[in-house]
Formats: sequence, structure tokens, C-alpha cells
Amino acid sequence: MKRLIIILISALLAFPTGVFAADRIPVYRVDDALLFFNKNTGEITGFAGEPGWLTIPAYISGSRVTSIGQGAFADCQSLRKIVIENGLTTIGERAFYGCRGLLEVQLPASVSSLGASAFGSCGSLGRITFNGPVENIAIDAFDGTPWLLGGSEDFVIAGKTLLLRYNGSSPDVFVPKGVTKIAPYAFAQNPYIERVTLPEGLREIGDNAFVHCYSLESIDFPQSLSFVGLGAFDDTIWLRSCTEDFVIVNGLLIGYNGSESCVSIPEGVTSVGSGVFMSDDRVLAVYLPETVRSVNEGAFGSSHSLAAVIIPDSVYFIDDYAFTGSPYVTLYGSAGSYIENYAERNGLNFSTQITVDVNGHGLYFDAPPVIIDGSAYVPMRAILEKMGLSVYWNSPAQEVTVSSESTLVTATVGSTAVTVNGEERTINAPPIFFCERVMLPVRDFAEIFGFDVSWDDQLRRVIINS
Repeated sequence: MKRLIIILISALLAFPTGVFAADRIPVYRVDDALLFFNKNTGEITGFAGEPGWLTIPAYISGSRVTSIGQGAFADCQSLRKIVIENGLTTIGERAFYGCRGLLEVQLPASVSSLGASAFGSCGSLGRITFNGPVENIAIDAFDGTPWLLGGSEDFVIAGKTLLLRYNGSSPDVFVPKGVTKIAPYAFAQNPYIERVTLPEGLREIGDNAFVHCYSLESIDFPQSLSFVGLGAFDDTIWLRSCTEDFVIVNGLLIGYNGSESCVSIPEGVTSVGSGVFMSDDRVLAVYLPETVRSVNEGAFGSSHSLAAVIIPDSVYFIDDYAFTGSPYVTLYGSAGSYIENYAERNGLNFSTQITVDVNGHGLYFDAPPVIIDGSAYVPMRAILEKMGLSVYWNSPAQEVTVSSESTLVTATVGSTAVTVNGEERTINAPPIFFCERVMLPVRDFAEIFGFDVSWDDQLRRVIINS
């Protein structure tokens, strides 16, 4: 069958234009090639012949050419130069992949998208001309080309705005003006860089952009920066030298160096960066302030200890992979909120935030009240002292003693056995450690001391009255 198709295509070379291949795809002669072109979609889907210097026209047979499809010219060994006329917007995945003789490409100002490996493994491609900015460029669009790997320029910039690679050896790096995005691994493992100045207008730094730049000690960030990818500054002197608990750049939280198990992110943070709490099994709960607007990929990922993240209504974007690999986390937010919809869409546990009223007064806790196995838990000291009770904590024995004028209760963390005025009893749920605090099952202890306890399911509120 393959031989038959080759014979048919060879026969078509005798025709000037407008003929049809065996599968009814129109074929048109352009320079030394026959192009398979779909007039309905404006897409070039393939070729026949051995083109050397090829111009992709703006129109074929009166129809605008808007895209070059996936793999359309892949492995064409005769191609030496491609000139694309203005009007084409999209070059698909692997469109020119493996064109090892290709030396030069001229892209028009109209191109807005370059797919994955569009010019990958073009082993002779050393010159690429961009006549305008390109909004969407796959990171690996030019992998394996001399233009990317070792050209004469220190900065390899695609579409005038995307910095794909830095090939220089200077200790002082000044990223050129006009760059709005730094690609993943653009500076990775460069041993020479000590100081970097980033231009105003830069919006995004990709994953691992400066990873393993062991000498990098100083970075001048622009106010325009709004996103920093996963591991962007891992294994740099700059990141290791940040002694504060929170590493914050322009409101973007990009690192956490603290040791608290219950973390309150500072006011003023607007975005939780990629991977900030990833794999940090010290952290059990995190409070987000009202200033936060977004949570990025992997921010709370791969944690088997993370149990609660309290998210305000100010958050309007959470990456779908923000909590991947954290199976026990519960997101706390408002009923009917974006957070609840997000949790449902991503198969995560959700609960509205629990509040506690004692004799009509609301309580504020420095660790979040949580529901575990159907029991509401609250921080021990805050709730008991509000109820007028005395509390003593015996740390070596992990034992808490609670007393009123007529009742003395002793309980041990992790055990449902308690003593009440010297008599042994069993409660429904044990005291636990959470966020470096002892948390008590509020109903069990309140009822022992004669308080009335009720639960308002609509408001998610524990109501305690003496």
C-alpha cells in the first residue's frame, strides 16, 4: 500500500496545482514541493518531493494559510531554508522535527504559537529570524539545534520575549529588556553566575530556571514579576542565605524555611508559589491571609502530614496540581465558594471553617479547629480557659489535667481513657497533637464539666453554654 501511495504522489508531480491525492486531500505545487493543504482549515498537513529552499505562502489557491500541522515536514532531509510569509499563526508539534539539513528559518510577525519540538533535532539549524513576538512557544520547540545550544550570542531569545537559554560565562548577568518570560532550565547549572539583574516587564521565571547555579548570590527582581516556577532557585547561595522563615518577592511566596507545624502565611502575600510546602512533612496546617489571590502548582504537594489548609474567599485561582500527592489534606473555606468547587473538581476533602462560641462569645484560635473521625477538635488551653477551667500540662507524661471547683479530669494524649474525680471513664475520641498543640475533642470535655454542647451544621459552629 505504501509503495502505491508513493507511485501516486510521484505521478502528481506532473500536475501544476489543484489536484487531489488518493485520500482526497488537495495537493498544490509550491516551489519544488507539493503541499497537502486543507482549504477549510487553512492547514498544511504534509508534503511530497524534495524541497530545498521553501517559501510558505500567505495564500494557496485563494485560501489563507494559517497553520502548519503536526509533523507536516518532519524528517525532510532536503530542506535548507524556510521563509514563511505573513499571515500564518501556528506551527504545530514536530512540524519540522528532524530536518537535519535545515540551516535557516524566517518566521513572520503573525506567528503566535510554536508547538512542542516544532524544530526539534534540526541538527544544522543555526539561524532563526523572528519578525515579531511569539505569545506561545513550547519550551522544547528548538531542542537539539545549534541555534539553541551554542550560538555566538550569550542570550538565546525566541520571539523577542522568551529567554530560552543563557550561554554566557560572566559573573554579572543583565537579562535584556523586552524579555517577559525565562524558560525552565534557562540558566541551570551555570557555574559562573554570581549576580543577576532582571528587567522590568519580566513576568515569569520557569521551573528550575537557575537550579544548581551554585555561585548565584544576588538577584535584582523587578516589580513586574508575578510567577516563579518550581525549584527555580534551588541549590543557589541566594536561596540558602535567606534566613527569614518566609522568602517573599513582590508578594509572591517562593520559599518557607520555618519549622512550625502550624503555619500562618504573612499578610501581604498575594500568591503561594510552586512547591513552597512540597514534601515538607513538618507542616500540618497552613493559614492563608485575605491578601492571597492564587496558589500555584505543587505548592502543597507530596505531603503525608498536611491535614488542613484554611483558604479565604479572596483566592480565585488554584492550580489543579497544587495538592497532588497530599492524600489527607482538607481544604477549609466558605460554602459555595471557589474553594469548595475546586475541591470537588479535584477529589479533595472540603469543609467549611469551624467556629466555636462559648456563652455567646466567638473564639479565635492560633491553630485551626478540625473535624477528625467525626469529632470536633479545638486547641486545649484556649477553649478550657474560656470555659473558666484551670489547665495543667505534664509534658513528660503527655498528660493534661483540667479542673473546676468540683471536678478534676486527667487525660493522656492518644488515649480515650480518662479519670474523673478518681474514677476511670472512656471518652469517644482521644486528645491529639496537632500544629504543636494539644487538641481536645470539645464535646467530650465540655459535657464532663456540665456544659451544653450543640452543633450548627449550617454555620459549621460548635456552641457551648454553661
